[in-house]
Amino acid sequence: MAEVAATWSQFGDQGRDLPMTRAGTTIAIAEIPVSFVLQGNCSDNGYYKAAEEALGLALPKDVGEVARSETCRAFWLGPDMWLLLAPAAEAVETSQKLALLTARFLHASFVETTETRAWLRLQGPFARKTLMKLTARDLRDSAFPVGACFGVLLGPLHALMERVDEDTYLIAGPTSSAEFLATMMRDALAYV
Repeated sequence: MAEVAATWSQFGDQGRDLPMTRAGTTIAIAEIPVSFVLQGNCSDNGYYKAAEEALGLALPKDVGEVARSETCRAFWLGPDMWLLLAPAAEAVETSQKLALLTARFLHASFVETTETRAWLRLQGPFARKTLMKLTARDLRDSAFPVGACFGVLLGPLHALMERVDEDTYLIAGPTSSAEFLATMMRDALAYV
């Protein structure tokens, strides 16, 4: 009888080698949040108010801005688009809130996108230096403050990167390239 792998990872074989620590900095697989892309008319103030009531947070209006509630985070993706992240335990409740919200507005919709991203956590004193090897994005405090989230190119991959605190970043890359993302991150961390 064939042996079944004990743990499956979006990161393939590279996932078995995580977490990896070097010089006090660790790259690890992060908890996968449930995610939704929400679209709505950004020029409709009624939509913003209804979203705030439904989700308990004010939708971000600028590049890099992140809004937080007790259970949800919202990232600005574009003038009419936001990425909402919630704990997996809140998936049904968040989906129901979004369904009620979008049903009230003609130009509003949402779609669950949980399986489209693979998440890594990079934490430690050399986190920024590790990321600087992979992106031309300005990672200085003034350009990428704690609490911000931006789309970035990490090597050839489009990724979403959130700065959680002084030396902690969450990185979300396409699930289809998760193993490559893990390899890049591991290689960059190996030479700090």
